[in-house]
Amino acid sequence: MDHEVRFVVGMLGDSWAGNDEENWFGLLDLGFERFESESEESEFSPINIRSHYCDSRKAFVTRNFKYLKEQFRVGQLLLIESERSKNPTREQEYVVDYLRVQKLPPNQLLEIINIQSASNNFSYTLITEREPSTEHVMLSYVDSNSEVQLIGPFGWKNEKSEYQHEFTLRFTTPSRTPITGINISDHYSYKVPCESLNEYIVETVIQDNTLSYLLNSKNIHKEITKHGERIDVMPNARVLKEYGAELLKAKPFNGLTAKSLEVLKANINMASKSKTNKPRLIRALKLLQMANEWQQDRKALFTELLESKQGQEQVENYINSNELEFFKLLRKEKLEIVENEIQDEITKLTQKEKTLRSTIRDLGLAADAKRKEQADMEAEYRAKAEDKVRKELEKEKLELQKDILIIKNELEDYRKEYSHYKALNELEEQHKKLSVEHAGLTSLNNGLTTTKLELEDSIANSSKQLTGEYIRVHSLFKAMTTPAETNEVCNMFPTQSADEIIRIDSIDTPQAARRDYIDAMESTLSKFDRNLSREQVVNLVVTLAQSQFTIFAGLPGSGKTSLAKIIGKAMQLGCRQHTIPVAKAWTSTKDILGYYNGLSGSYHPAPTGLWDLLSTVQNDIPEKSLPVLLLLDEMNLSSPEHYFSSFLDLADLESDRVIFTGHPEKQRLTVPEYFKFIGTINQDETVQSLSPRMLDRSAVIIFDGFGSENNKLDKEYDLVLPKYSAQDWLDLFSAVGEPLPDNIEQVFKSISDCLSSNKPELGQRHIVSHRKIKQIMAYIEVSNSLLIDFDDLISLDYAVSQYVLPMISGYGDGYGNRLRILLDILQTHGMTVSFNILNDIITKGDQNLYSYRFLA
Repeated sequence: MDHEVRFVVGMLGDSWAGNDEENWFGLLDLGFERFESESEESEFSPINIRSHYCDSRKAFVTRNFKYLKEQFRVGQLLLIESERSKNPTREQEYVVDYLRVQKLPPNQLLEIINIQSASNNFSYTLITEREPSTEHVMLSYVDSNSEVQLIGPFGWKNEKSEYQHEFTLRFTTPSRTPITGINISDHYSYKVPCESLNEYIVETVIQDNTLSYLLNSKNIHKEITKHGERIDVMPNARVLKEYGAELLKAKPFNGLTAKSLEVLKANINMASKSKTNKPRLIRALKLLQMANEWQQDRKALFTELLESKQGQEQVENYINSNELEFFKLLRKEKLEIVENEIQDEITKLTQKEKTLRSTIRDLGLAADAKRKEQADMEAEYRAKAEDKVRKELEKEKLELQKDILIIKNELEDYRKEYSHYKALNELEEQHKKLSVEHAGLTSLNNGLTTTKLELEDSIANSSKQLTGEYIRVHSLFKAMTTPAETNEVCNMFPTQSADEIIRIDSIDTPQAARRDYIDAMESTLSKFDRNLSREQVVNLVVTLAQSQFTIFAGLPGSGKTSLAKIIGKAMQLGCRQHTIPVAKAWTSTKDILGYYNGLSGSYHPAPTGLWDLLSTVQNDIPEKSLPVLLLLDEMNLSSPEHYFSSFLDLADLESDRVIFTGHPEKQRLTVPEYFKFIGTINQDETVQSLSPRMLDRSAVIIFDGFGSENNKLDKEYDLVLPKYSAQDWLDLFSAVGEPLPDNIEQVFKSISDCLSSNKPELGQRHIVSHRKIKQIMAYIEVSNSLLIDFDDLISLDYAVSQYVLPMISGYGDGYGNRLRILLDILQTHGMTVSFNILNDIITKGDQNLYSYRFLA
């Protein structure tokens, strides 16, 4: 089959249902064909002019035309990637798959819309029977010199019309210019003669309508600024609102009079905006003058009417017919006078209340001063009383010391007189004690003799048992210290045949290869009953290819493990997709890799197979080998920071990707870049929480809507996924380091600033690390190229959900307020994936006493 691909531009045409009502066919009405030039700019030529396409000027959509009608509006220009049909005819040579249809980028073609004349009030509207085919347009009109002028570029809005088949279009300056190098901000635009841009204008016929377009070239801005003039398209109402208000601030304004307007005109340079936009200040002044003139004319007409006889009769009749209304107004005026008097009285009473409060405050201060004075007097009196008591106590102490000395002398005399009686009593008491001790020692001696005999019998029995135990332990020790005969790696992971591997011919332009890979992965997963959306498939493939550690998180039974195995089977990895069930008691690297036994002089691999797998890939050639996906099932049954610590630095760009084994002959094992790790974790109370160190190095994908464990892994299918080499697989989804688009960068900065804002009232803050920022930029660069027909922020949405939100862990109501600010940012920009995850975190955190955690 000839796979010639041609890019054409057209609109949705007729459609019809097939045998299956869900499968719709249809036609695309074509207007242009896009060609790539040597200057890397796209050239658009009317269909069949530069090169014959087909006589019918239509392309046939082979399936799902109903999806296109739901995605795009009627009359919208679409960029179509068509392929030559298997059975081409001159009428219909090319066919299109619905996935190859996307919105034409807004900065390539601008439709030229004809209007009657330029607007004098700076407002451009048009009633037409169809909507413009492009997001930005140019307006065309014939001036008084019969020359065609172009004004623009403009955006447009479709306002309601009272007729069903009419559209009322209002043209406004766009928020971002579609023409590079042209500044149209703040309601300015350009008027340029049409003849100076003839080489950039292309014309074609689509659906019997002759349409003209301005081709956006990188040099067109030079022609516009050279031959055109910058014009002001701000409406009068906005000029009065922004610049009239600023003009009135320049000097005190005493009413809309001719004298006041002359003062404003003489002092127009005093306005703060006069340096940047003096013409608009002059416009505002003219509008004020017009209003003043209209007010003067209106006043003169009223005066003339009231002075005439008919006017006086009209006034008298009106007063008679509205007498009750006038009395009502009179009562209202009287009531207002009474209310004003009451209000004055209230004001006086309020002032009197303030005076009384001030007097009370002064009296309170005086009372405080008196209390302080009283406290000082009491403290002085207390100090004098304590001094007096202390002196009396010292005097009593001296007298007591004298009495004690007299008593001591008398006691010493008594001790000398009766000392021999004390020695006799002590000897008698000691004799009694020794007699009791002698009887006890005699009894103890008899007991020890009996114990000695029992111990001799016990020692003899124990000697026989120890002899037998020695013989057994000696045998075990000899077995442990005997070197192993061989340390060869078992053939668990045989070398893959390089003949089956497909190489990518041109990796410098990977867009087509990437799309084909995603299409094949989406089709393969559907065969295993995993019908994921396109953005989910893109997210899975790009994340696995770019991240060293990818974590599948979700409730038990949500299909995490089976999806990882299905991906490995879809990539035709064979034994290079290996699964390791994590055990509960793992605490170190030896549990997952193995250890070297110094007594036996041999290496003992762990029963996980990781040692054998790493040993096998040491001699791999990346261009002739397949990638490796290692699945750590239930990885958080034990703490990954303990048993997986040797592998964590693989996520760092500066890592040498080497782990130390302790084996004297294989002290180091290299972990190739295409050796990717997938971990599955459950969200329940039976597992360990992942540390910030692990989360900072991982991408966490929440499983919600990925299907269940009901899969068909045991069945064989014809797999359409290319069997690329490990090096091509990495290069295919690697980024070249392009900066983020401005709109995505601004939204990401607002998210980062919200998390890192150092405000105490917002609780704990989080800093998005440099490692994560580089991961996010690389992810968005690649995924955006695959999701060009989706919203601009869809890639940032997925990146935030799996790289930023896993950092969330904090306590308190202030921290909850920080998360709610972030939730508003996500909702404002339509980031539904991240919004739903964060909303669930906040809901559960509020229920758990303001404790917020990502995997709660």
